Amino acid sequence: MDVLVLAGGQSADLPVLQKADLLIGGIPMAERVAAVFQDVPAVRSVRIERGDSPSLVANLLDAVQRLQEQGCSEYLLISSCDIPFLTAEAVTGFLDACPPGADFYYPVVRKEACEQQFPGVRRTYVKLKDGTFTGGNLFLVRAAVLPPLRARLNRLFAHRKRPLLLAREFGLGVALSFAWSALLGTLTIGRLEREAERIAGIKAKAVITGYAEIGTDIDKLSDLALLEQLVTNTKEVI
Repeated sequence: MDVLVLAGGQSADLPVLQKADLLIGGIPMAERVAAVFQDVPAVRSVRIERGDSPSLVANLLDAVQRLQEQGCSEYLLISSCDIPFLTAEAVTGFLDACPPGADFYYPVVRKEACEQQFPGVRRTYVKLKDGTFTGGNLFLVRAAVLPPLRARLNRLFAHRKRPLLLAREFGLGVALSFAWSALLGTLTIGRLEREAERIAGIKAKAVITGYAEIGTDIDKLSDLALLEQLVTNTKEVI
């Protein structure tokens, strides 16, 4: 399996221009994350992708296209570069939990696991009938399904902070139904999977995992305190 580590993100809240370059034990964060994947038995290659475009979607799809031209694995494991708590055990656990037959697998982490493993870290959670979850920062995808979705993915990314335009992508009726179900706590993972299949034409699976490190990223200065504690506990020096 081939891995892409997306390393083009910027942050005004961290002491570096790009999160990928944040030093952890003297090693850039993107390289630290990439090294974790190299310890996963199912992984054959790891590529750090910075990209030239300001669009995350464009950088992702361009990187996937290059890998396909070179002959990549059927499935790609794609990760952000800002999850320095990631372990090979967590990656293997996620991959082992993915049932066969889907095109897209996305890890979701229970709130209880996050609060137990990383107490005090603020995360964005979604309350579903199945439980309260935060999303992971990596996913497994069948490479062939991504290029046909370029236009839609670009629109979703462009509208990600504009709820009305985002709702139009899914249909206003669906968006209102989702909002009402979420308010009542009746929205389920199964329904989200079915809507993803209807909208994108791919079979998607949410994979519940107890590995909170998959969903714990470094976005702001307050996250650095937790990172420094991790480094101290493992006898490293930033």
